[in-house]
Amino acid sequence: MNKLQLYKQDDFIDFKKFESRNLSYAVFENIDFHKFIHLISFFRSDFRGTKFTNIQFYKNNFDRSDFLSAVFIDCSFEKVQFGCCQMKNCYFKNVKFTNNLYRNTSIHSTTFIDCEFPDETFLINMQHCKLKNCTFGGCTFEMSTTDSDTFDNCIFFNTNLATMHAENHKFVKCQFHNVCIDSSYFFGYSIANCTWNQVTFLYRGDYVTFEDILVEDFVKTFEAEHRYNDIINFYISRKSQEKIPDILKKSFYYYKKLPYGRMLDISIILESLAFAAIYETVDYDILNKAITIIADADMSSYSFDERIEIDALCTKLQNALYLKPHSEKYLAQIDVSSISTLSIRLNSDDYDKCVETAEQLLNSISDESYWTLIEKQKGSWILIYSAATVIVLAALPKIIKNFADIYFDIKTKKVLSDKLLQKLEATDISLKDIKKLTTVTQEAELLLPAGECINKNISKNLMDVAISAITANM
Repeated sequence: MNKLQLYKQDDFIDFKKFESRNLSYAVFENIDFHKFIHLISFFRSDFRGTKFTNIQFYKNNFDRSDFLSAVFIDCSFEKVQFGCCQMKNCYFKNVKFTNNLYRNTSIHSTTFIDCEFPDETFLINMQHCKLKNCTFGGCTFEMSTTDSDTFDNCIFFNTNLATMHAENHKFVKCQFHNVCIDSSYFFGYSIANCTWNQVTFLYRGDYVTFEDILVEDFVKTFEAEHRYNDIINFYISRKSQEKIPDILKKSFYYYKKLPYGRMLDISIILESLAFAAIYETVDYDILNKAITIIADADMSSYSFDERIEIDALCTKLQNALYLKPHSEKYLAQIDVSSISTLSIRLNSDDYDKCVETAEQLLNSISDESYWTLIEKQKGSWILIYSAATVIVLAALPKIIKNFADIYFDIKTKKVLSDKLLQKLEATDISLKDIKKLTTVTQEAELLLPAGECINKNISKNLMDVAISAITANM
């Protein structure tokens, strides 16, 4: 690492060129480049790990420069030449971009928070980036390529998104006003809680409204081209999500016979399903079926690396579905007759103490009448409780959140023995019960540090009997 370099306003009075410089891990503070008569160039410079705070860039040249893990806070870029520079794993907070020049600028795995882009004309390659609370006004992306970016609470107005290659994006709580989108990519997007106003679509060379698109033709095209993720998103948008499990089965059957390039497609599908679980755009029962389909899929033709990657993505989907706190509305849609189990493993041979501790834990987050002990296994004691799936889903996020050392393994019902299945007991539950339960879980006096609680009723027992594992069998 270079010795720390600190640059302020006076350091540029006598310089026009800072070209081909190693400026890695330097610190730039409180500089306004508008104040210099001469223009200052950073052509081909290295800004790895560099931090910029309160900088007003003006007509600087960053062509061919590298920004790797650089940080920009409270900055502005005006008439700057970005050229073919590279930005990777950078962080921009409260930054404004105005009238800058981009020429195949590469932006990868970079985060933008509270940034503004007024009237920018982009020629960029932007992938795997996160943009939150950002505003795009009057922008164009002519000939740009963007892929797998996430836009959270962003605003787009008077902006053309249709003239670029744009795939696999995620849009959450975004606003679109007088915006144009390419219809050929639209169904590849994961979308939740967005506002659409005067949005047009580029469709067969014309700009049309969504109602003018022959949407049924899209499904035929997607099926012919085996674009299964697009089909799934299509059915989500058309409120026909009950078709998703069959589409998922078709996709795994197809990819079993076609190994080339399948992991990218499969990863996109599983990421989309995880998004649907997090933002509740698909019902629990459908996603739970999807997890079972993935677990049952014939992976014999897949390589070890492929199976590991699919397993990791499936675990992400499981966590998103089972461990995310769900809204009352989402829980109320779950089949009330659906029963699941919750297994708790305790590091003690004292059975009575283990039962007492487990029950105090469960009762601290829900009413004791919701849980039924159906099985116990020694070594140390593993206690298996049954409850309505709604109850387990409401309880799990709270337990996992509050006990960082808990190991959990979520499985489907197929791993349960017939003996356990026969013991599952239904629990009558109403919407009123769900509301009561979610309120109780929010008020439960459990604390984050592993093994410690501020709930006085169970803190002593948990100090003596450590919980080492929780397994939810859905």
